[in-house]
Amino acid sequence: MKPFLEVLGTRPIFLDGAMGTMLQRYGLAGGELPELWNLSRPEVLREIHAAYRTAGADILLANTFGANRYKLEAHSGEAGALIRAGVALAKEAAGDGAWVGLDVGPTGKLLQPYGDLAFEDAYDAFAELIDAGCAAGADLIVIETMSDLYEMKAALLAAKERCRLPVLVSMTFDEGGKLLTGADIPTAAAVAEGLGADVIAMNCGLGPEQMANLLPALRAATSLPIAVSPNAGLPVVVNGQTRFLVGPAEFAAACRDLIDGGAAIVGGCCGTTPEHIAAVRRACCGAAVRPPEPHTSTVVSSYTHTVTFGAAPLIIGERLNPTGKPRLKEALR
Repeated sequence: MKPFLEVLGTRPIFLDGAMGTMLQRYGLAGGELPELWNLSRPEVLREIHAAYRTAGADILLANTFGANRYKLEAHSGEAGALIRAGVALAKEAAGDGAWVGLDVGPTGKLLQPYGDLAFEDAYDAFAELIDAGCAAGADLIVIETMSDLYEMKAALLAAKERCRLPVLVSMTFDEGGKLLTGADIPTAAAVAEGLGADVIAMNCGLGPEQMANLLPALRAATSLPIAVSPNAGLPVVVNGQTRFLVGPAEFAAACRDLIDGGAAIVGGCCGTTPEHIAAVRRACCGAAVRPPEPHTSTVVSSYTHTVTFGAAPLIIGERLNPTGKPRLKEALR
C-alpha cells in the first residue's frame, strides 16, 4: 500500500463505518467500554474489521476511540495493552491493502473554562494514546468527533509533536455549522490548518443531507482535503431504542454527492455498517476528486470567530506609533 499522503486526492478514499453500532450487534452493553473488547473479545474485532475491509474500506480505524486516561480511569494499567491490541487487530485485517488509523476521540471531560480539565492535562492524555498507537504501527492519526475547539487543539498539538504520521482532524458541527462550544466552520478550519492538520473533516451528529449543506462552507474555509463521515441519517427513537433509518443505497447516493461536492474521503459514523460502506464504494469508486481551493488570505482566529483580511498587504496605521502618546505607551507596557 502506498503511503496515505501519496494517494490522498488522486482518487476517492473510503473510511470504514461505525464501530459502536457493530459492537452493539455483538452484545456490547450500554456503558460498557468498547476498548476492553480488544483484549477480552478480540475475535469480535477481527470480524468487524474484516467485514469493513471486505466492504472496500481503505482506512480501518483501530478500536481506540476512548482509550485515554479519563475514560479508562478504572483500567489505567491496561491502557497501553488495549491500544496495542486495538492497532494490531486492525492491522491484521488491513494487510497490505488498507491503512490503519489510530482513532482518537474526546476525553469525555469539559476543558476549562467550561469544565475542570486543564489544557495541559488534556494534551498529556492525548499524548499517551498517540505515543502508544504510533509505536504499535498505526499509519495515520484520526482525531474525531471533536465538539470543542480547545480540546481539538490539544489533540492536534499532541499528534504533531509526538509523531510524524499524517493527521486527519474531524469535528462535529450542528446544522448551523457550529461546534458545541460555539466555534464556526471558518474558525475550526483556520485552527486545524494553522496547526498542521493534513485533512479536515466532519463526522457524527448529522446525516449526509445535513453535512452536504455544510460542505461548501468548509470547502470555502480551507485549502486542505476534506473527509466526511455522516451518520446513517438523524437518529429517531423507535420502541424506546435509537435507530438510524438511512439505508445503504440512500447513504451511498448521498456520499456520491459529497464526493462531487468536494470531499476527498467519505465514510460512515453512527448507524452505518459494512453494507453501507460497500454501497458507498460501489457508488463512488469511479468518481473524480476535486482538488481543494487554494486560499491565500490572512486569517486571524479567536476561540469562536475568525477575521479574514484578504490577500492584499496589511497596512498598519501610524496611529499605533506610541511616540508622543503616553497613554498608549503605558498600555503597551
